[in-house]
Amino acid sequence: MKLVVFSHGKEGTPDGIKIKKLSNVAIERGWNVISIDYQGIYDPEKRVKKLLNYIPENYKKIVLVGSSMGGYISLVAGKKIKPDGIFLLAPAVMIENEIYCEKEPFVEKSLIEVVHGYKDSIISVDKIFNYCKKYSIPLHLVDDEHRLLRCIDEIVKIFENFLIKVDSI
Repeated sequence: MKLVVFSHGKEGTPDGIKIKKLSNVAIERGWNVISIDYQGIYDPEKRVKKLLNYIPENYKKIVLVGSSMGGYISLVAGKKIKPDGIFLLAPAVMIENEIYCEKEPFVEKSLIEVVHGYKDSIISVDKIFNYCKKYSIPLHLVDDEHRLLRCIDEIVKIFENFLIKVDSI
């Protein structure tokens, strides 16, 4: 059994447009899907604990998908989960902010890819570029803003290719 676990952003929902579209791709490729509801939890470390409590141990492969704060959550939790893959959408990394305990969380031995918008005014594309460069993470830059809704069809294709890579590991 294979599992994809979605973590939405700070103001997102577990059934948002991106999660629905990416879930469909995962299901079509034979993956089970969980989308965790973090609404009302604004402390990233509490979200990490919630994610860690959701992960069953009987899965052959696990992929974490996180958007914005959910990307941070996926990376921090990923250090304990050791997922096969982590797919990040405008992840909250390289941020000088007291609510994030780790500035640059990274998970070794997991396949990681990042999608980020050129026009993101919340998380600088320069910070994401530097993060990806430092850890040799493939970065897909798209013509969009932080929510990445205008280029969702492009993201769906990138995600499908990502799952194909994870399946081949």
